[in-house]
Amino acid sequence: TGAYFINKSLEAETKVRFALVRYLGKLKWAYGMNLQQSNYENNTTIEQINNSFFSTIEFYKYGLFTQLSGNLGKKTEFTFGLRLDDDSFTKNNLLDHISPRGALTFNFNENLSATLGIGRYLKIPTYTQLGYQSAGIFVNENLSYVQSDHLTAGIKKYFGNTTLLSIEGFLKSYSNYPISVLDEISLANKGAGFEVLGNEEVESSGKGRSYGLELLYQQKLSNNFYGLFSYTYFFSEFSGLDPNIYRRSTWDSRHLASFTGGYKLNKNWEISSRFRYNGKTPYAPIDETFSLANYPDLRLDYDLLGNENYLLDPFTQLDLRIDKKWNFTSSSFNLFIEVQNLLSADNPTPPEYGLARNSDGSIKNPSQLKELPRSEGQFIPSIGLVFDF
Repeated sequence: TGAYFINKSLEAETKVRFALVRYLGKLKWAYGMNLQQSNYENNTTIEQINNSFFSTIEFYKYGLFTQLSGNLGKKTEFTFGLRLDDDSFTKNNLLDHISPRGALTFNFNENLSATLGIGRYLKIPTYTQLGYQSAGIFVNENLSYVQSDHLTAGIKKYFGNTTLLSIEGFLKSYSNYPISVLDEISLANKGAGFEVLGNEEVESSGKGRSYGLELLYQQKLSNNFYGLFSYTYFFSEFSGLDPNIYRRSTWDSRHLASFTGGYKLNKNWEISSRFRYNGKTPYAPIDETFSLANYPDLRLDYDLLGNENYLLDPFTQLDLRIDKKWNFTSSSFNLFIEVQNLLSADNPTPPEYGLARNSDGSIKNPSQLKELPRSEGQFIPSIGLVFDF
């Protein structure tokens, strides 16, 4: 059938940042600016919509920032900041790019504190979105910056000098999120298949929300053991063209857990490991009728995104590493053996399809789709040397 989607792109950035810190009595004042030159090239052919273009964009991104921090009494700390961002490409109102943020920390004692934070964060659309053309026109040049408003609250407790336990709740609200005009779905819910995310006409009309709770336990080296464990329970949803209908995002796994730790043995031997777990994530199944009629253009049925029948299995991975170190007067030598994905766990992916074939390799008639075999997980061993001097 030949190629039906071809994309070549190039990104280059040159950044300059200037920052100063001054002390006004007991207050700390930081301020500065940043300037970035961005160059982007995009050469794309999309056979299924008969669109081919080569676009180049060069523009500047710039910003101003300031932050004031200090104490309110003996137990309360505060931070307040303000950012202003803009660019020379999009056609937005400068006043829409102001992002304030602040935080308060109350110290009950030297080992227990509570923190409240609130802030707005803005992000320019991706180069892929800005560089997309149709009939020689940059159809996405009027996109708005994605706006994310955050609210966090948490408690932190130290146990001695080596152990930290914290719990934090968060609420994030998104607006101006890019929506695919073709599929009427948020780009937060896309990404599967042979495509470059955002390489299409989009609108800045999407909304989103994410909220949850994070638990963190950290132990610095004590009794030969060190470790960091975190667990997050969260929800993540985004709207399409209809702002009243929310669907689970493709990363809405509900459960995230990770552990990194190790144990130091005698004679400079050390054993360490890392474990990661992601819960079940939603995916959009293919529209079999459309996809069969328009193969190899496989269209996804986003109306079924978030359906309990279309969830990927949880992702797990366990890595193990053993180190042996030799110390010398002015140098050190480290030998390590590492095994990634020790349990050979599979990496869950949505089903992929091709045309069913006869035993002689010819395509069956009438045509029918066949799910392709999935690759199995494998462990990856490695050995390395580190010489410090």
